[in-house]
Amino acid sequence: KRDGMSHSELPRNITFEQVYENGVRELQVQLTTYWDYLTIEIIEEEKCPELIDDWSCNVVDRLMNLKPMSSNGCCEMSLTIIHEGHCMYLGLCKTSKSILVRVDNRWMETVPSNTPHPENEHGSIQPYLVAYFPCSGSSINKNKKWLRDYIRDAITKDMKYLYCSEKTLSCNTPREGTLPPIVKKWPYRPVQTDANNCYLRSHNVGYRIRLGDALYQWFRDQECKSFVVAFDMNTFGNIIQTLNSNLYEFQIIKHFKQKNFHHLKSLVFNSFFSFSLNIVYKIN
Repeated sequence: KRDGMSHSELPRNITFEQVYENGVRELQVQLTTYWDYLTIEIIEEEKCPELIDDWSCNVVDRLMNLKPMSSNGCCEMSLTIIHEGHCMYLGLCKTSKSILVRVDNRWMETVPSNTPHPENEHGSIQPYLVAYFPCSGSSINKNKKWLRDYIRDAITKDMKYLYCSEKTLSCNTPREGTLPPIVKKWPYRPVQTDANNCYLRSHNVGYRIRLGDALYQWFRDQECKSFVVAFDMNTFGNIIQTLNSNLYEFQIIKHFKQKNFHHLKSLVFNSFFSFSLNIVYKIN
């Protein structure tokens, strides 16, 4: 502990090590979410639709390579979905036994009528479970192919593909094995009444699921404090300028066309990691 420095009190019954480990994992999820969003945006701008299939294959490969910390644990990836100006997220979850596909969306006006989110007595909703299937077994290759095609269509087509709401889509959607118990723990959240601030409202659904209520609230409190106290607009401006530069976009397209996914991911991670370190340094 440094002299003269104030430190935030940790959540009850949670150690510093747990806060640190969960925080680092969440940082990786959020950076990867941005990396995937930026990749798709540039692919679309450069009119390279053939690369969408390569990207979706890479997403599935990354998901299958995730390793939960325990038999009851869960690893996640989150993909940004934009539909007519509304932002929502596709949660790709891996437990020790199952793969789950979840839609984090709180604005019900965008949801096809035949695929409603689970609702409780207070009118709050859970995320929508699209599909689930075992991590291994005789049908794993078929299900991985379905997931690759589903991710591509969810990103590039309309809401019926995201929710698999049409009969021809739902018939092919895998719901195999026992329903993973983690689904029952997904929180119920109030319905969104308009599209305002949908980026954060939808994002925070997965954020809360990954961290749990106590850690989620603690991190949100720290974010509010650090944003007000430590946010450096010059640093932010520099990082955005870097991300928007023609050279940066050229490097992304070059690495993606060559399928250098490791170099591509490092390119984005290094920029954002430098930004994150600057913020953390100012907080401490």
